[in-house]
Amino acid sequence: MMLEAADALLEMWHVDFYCLKRDRSIYSDLQSRVSIVEISWNKLFNILNIALKLRSYDYVLIWNPPMQFSFLISKIFFFCRAKWFWWHHHYPWYYDAYWKPKKWLINFIKSIFDKATASVCHKLIANSLYISESIDNIYWVDSPVLYPFSKYSTDLFSPDKQNVICAYWRWDTWKNLDKILDSFCLVKKEVPDCCLLIGWDAPIRDIDWVSFLWKLNPKQIIDILSKSKISLFASEIDSFWMVALESISSWIPVVALNYWGVSEIIDHKENWFLCNTTKSFIDRQIQLLTDDSLLSRMNKKCLDSSSKFSKDSFKEKLLNFFK
Repeated sequence: MMLEAADALLEMWHVDFYCLKRDRSIYSDLQSRVSIVEISWNKLFNILNIALKLRSYDYVLIWNPPMQFSFLISKIFFFCRAKWFWWHHHYPWYYDAYWKPKKWLINFIKSIFDKATASVCHKLIANSLYISESIDNIYWVDSPVLYPFSKYSTDLFSPDKQNVICAYWRWDTWKNLDKILDSFCLVKKEVPDCCLLIGWDAPIRDIDWVSFLWKLNPKQIIDILSKSKISLFASEIDSFWMVALESISSWIPVVALNYWGVSEIIDHKENWFLCNTTKSFIDRQIQLLTDDSLLSRMNKKCLDSSSKFSKDSFKEKLLNFFK
């Protein structure tokens, strides 16, 4: 989404885009217009080098760590005068108690850096109401919401599809891959012809009717959604539910576990189901796979729900921050 932000800001300024890893398939459309600068965080020298370079800018927009550390160093030691906008995409999980026993000292230092950075930022921006409320609780700072938008906006729904379920995102402990796989085994008993497509970096397991597709480019995501009847979302840590938004923007109903602020982009029983229990998560999948009339009704509601997350709305609000 930062690529889209860089593209929008080109209307007003020259833009340099700093990134940790350059993937030509992702940046190819932007390379002709934006100066892309590859950076590495493997050595302290690189952090100091970025901090030094930041002095030459009028505005700096960042999202995830560790870029804020370079800014703070630039502000303190190199007298950087750039206006700094910090677009928060993730809750700082190292504040929570279950992280602290492992690396409590490092996490404590991170929290100090974060709060120091927040105190000198020109504006903190949130990508959801949930993150905005979290920022207020942690940093005691108000933050306007800048919602991301889905690049996919097309009707991929068809009642004649086979019973294909999809789930794709970057997996880790808190994104509940086990819960997805366990639920599928139970859904399979009630809907014998269903299958599950798992995207991104999930560890491959030998499970019948489950396909592990590894990393996906945008065309492959469209391909997965075009094959699927429903999409699953079970993450406990995502602050904004991009996968879910991509699904409903493609008119594919979603079944989700009800964590954090996921209800911001959905209407329960309208365009997808929010589930408070594992049993409900399983039952709703079965219900959608076996009731074509319900599936069609929810499909028609998807477009209305995704309309407020448009590219035009995103661009207008972003540019207003810099005026």
